[in-house]
Order: sequence, then C-alpha cells, then structure tokens
Amino acid sequence: MILLAALCIVVVATAIVVTRGTTDDGPALVSEADGSTSATLGSVDAKEYRSAYFGSVCVSGPGKVTIRSIAPIDPQGGLKVTDFSVVTRRDDAALLGASNGRLRDEPSFQGGHTVTTTCPGEPYAELFVEVYKPGLADTGAHEFTITYDSDGDTRSTKLRFGFGLCTSNTCDVA
Repeated sequence: MILLAALCIVVVATAIVVTRGTTDDGPALVSEADGSTSATLGSVDAKEYRSAYFGSVCVSGPGKVTIRSIAPIDPQGGLKVTDFSVVTRRDDAALLGASNGRLRDEPSFQGGHTVTTTCPGEPYAELFVEVYKPGLADTGAHEFTITYDSDGDTRSTKLRFGFGLCTSNTCDVA
C-alpha cells in the first residue's frame, strides 16, 4: 500500500515536471496601435458597411497566430465588426486606406486570418477590418479585442485604435 502510494506520487510529480517542461506559450500577437491613432469615416448611412486598414500586426517570436475574432470594446451606437483580413505585403507595396462596402469586394484588402510575420520584420502583415453601422446614430469604439489561437491556446489582446462611422463628416465617437 505504501509502495503504491509512493509510486502514485512519483507518477504525478513526473507528469507535472514533464508538462511544465514541455509547455510552450507560443508567440503572441502584437499590434503597432498604441491608442494614439483613430479614423473617422463620414457620410455613412444606416445599415452600411465600411472596410478599412487597422494597422500592422506581427507575432512576438517564431511561429504563427490565427485570429478568430475582432470585437469593439464598449461600442457606441452599435458598431459591429463583421469581417477581417490579414494581408501580407512587402515594404514597398503599402496597403492603406478605406473602402465603401464589404471587405470581400475589395481585392487588395483580401487575405487570410493567419499572422506569421515576426516582430520586427518584413513582409509586414496588415490588418483590415469590415465594420457595420446598424442605425442612424454615429457609431464607433476606442478599442477592440482580438481573440486568436497560438500553439493550441486561445488568447486575446487589445487593439488600441479608435474607429468611427458617422452620418456627417465630423463626429466624436473614435
């Protein structure tokens, strides 16, 4: 009985050491957005979509991350993220800007959901997001949560980038 108990303790202790020794946190998603950047698109009616550049992203070390979702934090006016895309580019081929309509209708904004660019490095991985304005009120958010997978773990990070969709050319929601 004592021998069996001692054997169980050794097995459990070995399992803990092996698990801790082989656990790799994997790379983290990193964004260049630090809260000092925002974009406001004016003349957006109710029930309209806009697709826009949200900044460069990269991974903190070798490997890849796959973005699962992007959601506004405390959105005003019901802002929704309805699609997103990671586009890899070379330094000499900037992909910036915004487009009226859906992400799927803008060929230069189309890509996948995986980020493999290691920070800092090239080629750059650019994040494009499709947002939706559900009603007449101006809508926006100051931060977004990005949920992603890295080495089998689901993680999240904040994208500190203000974005607004406004009825007029000026509003204060981003």
